[in-house]
Amino acid sequence: MRVVLLLPLLPGCLLGPPPEGGAAASFDAVWADFDQHYGLFGVKEDVDWDALGADCRALLPDDDADPEALDAALRCLLGPLRDDHVRVLRPDVDDGMWSAGRLEELELTDFSEAASGAWVQALREPNPAVRWGWLDPDRAGAADLGYLHVRRLNADTVDTVDEAMAELSGADGILVDLRGNGGGYLSVLEPVAGWFSDHDFVYSRIRRREGEGRTAYGPWMDWDVEAGARPFAGPVVVLTHAFTVSGAEHLTAALRELDAVTHVGSTTAGAFAAATWRDAPNGWLYSISVEDARDAREVSHEAVGLVPDVEAESTLEETRAGVDRAMEAGVEVLLQQRGG
Repeated sequence: MRVVLLLPLLPGCLLGPPPEGGAAASFDAVWADFDQHYGLFGVKEDVDWDALGADCRALLPDDDADPEALDAALRCLLGPLRDDHVRVLRPDVDDGMWSAGRLEELELTDFSEAASGAWVQALREPNPAVRWGWLDPDRAGAADLGYLHVRRLNADTVDTVDEAMAELSGADGILVDLRGNGGGYLSVLEPVAGWFSDHDFVYSRIRRREGEGRTAYGPWMDWDVEAGARPFAGPVVVLTHAFTVSGAEHLTAALRELDAVTHVGSTTAGAFAAATWRDAPNGWLYSISVEDARDAREVSHEAVGLVPDVEAESTLEETRAGVDRAMEAGVEVLLQQRGG
C-alpha cells in the first residue's frame, strides 16, 4: 500500500544510545542521500545542490559534536528545497521536528470546524476520518445541499464515505471539504474520487530517479481513478486551503479533472511527492521526497500548490467570529450551477 504522507513519529520511541557519527558525518550522509535519491531536482532548477553543500557544511565548527551547529547546517541545506515532505527530527529535544516547506511558517487562521459545522444540520461524525450532513436550508437557498468533510485518508475513510454518499446521493449539490486534511493513502483517495465520476481517468503521473545525474528519471507511471458504481451526477465544490496537503492534494487534483467539480477556497500546500524516513549517522531522522509527482498533464505543483477556480479565505478575525468565506463561496457556486 503506497503512502503519500509523512506519518508522525514519537521522539520518545526513538531515544536510546545513538549510533556513532559526528556532525560532519551526518551532514555528509544527508547531502549524499539527497544527491542520489531526491526526486524533485528536475522541478527545482534554481537549487544549486553542490553550492549548498559546500556553503552549508562550512557552518560546522571544529567541534564535531555540536548538535545546534548541525541543526543550522541542515536547515541551510534543506530549506531552499521548499518541500513540506522534507523534515528533520531530533529525538534529543522536545518539539524537535522541522520542515523545509512553507507550512513551517504558517498558522491556521482561515478555518475552524466549528464555523463550517454551523452550516450543517445533524452533523454526523462516526469516526475522526469523515463527517457529513445536510446544509441548513436557510443557508443553502432552500436547495438540498450535502456536506462531506474528509479529514483523513486512512483505513476508516472509504467505508465512511460510502455511508455518507449513500445518504447524500439525492442532493442538488455537494461540498467536499478537504481543509485540514494532511494526506494519506492513494488507495483510499481513488475510491473516494470514484464517487464523483462515471468514467475511468488518470489523475497523476509519477516518476522516480533512474540513471546518472540528478535529473535522470525512469518512465512515467500513471495513477488512475475508476468510475464509481453509483456516481453522484450533480455539481460538486471541493474546498481547500494551505493545510490541504499531500494525498489530499492528489484527491483535489483528481476531482479537478471532472467537469462537474469547481475548486473553491485557497491554494493547497504544494507537497505531492511521496517521502520516506531515513536514519542519520548521529541518530537523528530525516525524510526525503523520492519521486516527481505531477498532475495528469505532467504539470508540477510542488511548492506552489493547486490554485482554486474561486478564491475565498476567511481572516483570523472572521474565523473567530464563525465566518467561513469558503463555505459561502462554495454554496454560491452550487446555487448558480443549479440555477437557484
